[in-house]
Amino acid sequence: MPGSPQTYYVRVSQTDQGLPSILNSTQDNHSLVLFPNPATNKVLLMLKKDARVSVIDMNGRLVAVQHLEISGSTLPELDVSKLPVGVYSVIAEGEAYFSHGKITVVH
Repeated sequence: MPGSPQTYYVRVSQTDQGLPSILNSTQDNHSLVLFPNPATNKVLLMLKKDARVSVIDMNGRLVAVQHLEISGSTLPELDVSKLPVGVYSVIAEGEAYFSHGKITVVH
């Protein structure tokens, strides 16, 4: 049902990478789950399908674009290593798919 909340349960087995061992999150259909947050070099994304991911700074400027593909059980990674410290909006767009989230970059 469009607009109704969904609950995601994510188990991450490698906690040595700064990832939570269990992440319980209630999200609407357009929320993008990103972790770790804050991030230093890379961000893992919970994508439903392959997507074009855009990163927008707080001034509304497009600062990065990356095409991410779903491959097996590996979560796609967004490279944020070259972005300045700050808060960014992340938009994932695919075929009949749109989601968004925010990420804080720290180095």
